[in-house]
Amino acid sequence: FNVMLEDLDASSTWLLAGAGISLVGTLICAAGSLWYLSKPKFVIAMALAWAMLGVSIELRNPKQSIFAGYLDSQISAVQISAAFIATIIFTALIVRLIKGVIKERYQERVLELTKSQEEAQTEAAASADYVLA
Repeated sequence: FNVMLEDLDASSTWLLAGAGISLVGTLICAAGSLWYLSKPKFVIAMALAWAMLGVSIELRNPKQSIFAGYLDSQISAVQISAAFIATIIFTALIVRLIKGVIKERYQERVLELTKSQEEAQTEAAASADYVLA
């Protein structure tokens, strides 16, 4: 999206707006890959978080072309936003991973209890058949 704006010789205001939209879009895609798919896609979220971290680190010492086209406050705002989004994605990734582990353990425990109950019922039925015979 931002490359297209750059090719159209958009003003720095439009490019900055495009950067903001891209940051929000990245966060939405990461959240969707973790929470709204039937099976979470951790790799997608990790790649997006890593990209946001890269943007934040790159903007600590921006290229001369970026430095010349934007105010220091604008560069800092995008840098901080990218770091914040990376932190949100990494945190969501960890929370989703923990949730998945807890859910899996819970399902294993329920399965164990169900099997135990079925075995107990089978043994009770066998005992009842023996007594009746």
